[in-house]
Amino acid sequence: MLAPPNELIKMLKAAMPEYVSYLDEYGEPALHNLIQPLEEKLLASIRAELNGTIGALMSVEQAKTITDHVAKIDAEARKKVGVSPLDGAK
Repeated sequence: MLAPPNELIKMLKAAMPEYVSYLDEYGEPALHNLIQPLEEKLLASIRAELNGTIGALMSVEQAKTITDHVAKIDAEARKKVGVSPLDGAK
């Protein structure tokens, strides 16, 4: 085993509080029964993390697009009124 059974049980209880009573009742012999639920929980957590990361990246990309459009409109407006970008920064 990777770690002593009592340490695995502690980790599983922390990661899967819904199985605390199950682990208390059945202990080490029940560890193999939690492989599938643990895998599902880990995958769900990874998916949620990736979705959050993807959402954040999409927000950043959207913000960049908006900023680029604003900069373009600003440059066009300044050009029309004859103001350079440095003149407007004062």
